[in-house]
Amino acid sequence: MIMNTRRLKNYSKAGRFFLVVFFSATTLCTAQLLTSCSQIEVLSYLVIYRADENGNINGKARVLQAVMAGSATSCVTAIPANGYRFVRWDDGNTNPVRVDSEVYASFERIAYFAAEETPDAA
Repeated sequence: MIMNTRRLKNYSKAGRFFLVVFFSATTLCTAQLLTSCSQIEVLSYLVIYRADENGNINGKARVLQAVMAGSATSCVTAIPANGYRFVRWDDGNTNPVRVDSEVYASFERIAYFAAEETPDAA
């Protein structure tokens, strides 16, 4: 499981409490003044969407999203290459457009495509 965690326990300076959030993937650091604090835990998860060799996700081979615990991913669309059609995601979802809500773990989803069937010439 990939997750970024920063715990602060009773951290104070002159009665002020601070929440510090670190995202290692983007090296973003945020500090926020709090009025009280006993323990703070901040979690973010990595969600990866990728396609097999017969399509793409939003025009790319793969899309990575950092999602805060309990939040939803951004919308992604599995797009087939010419001559192919979308079949399903690896979790069985048959909708090429998806948003995963209430994310509490890192995961990867793979879009599968199949060749379009052509009618037989008679």
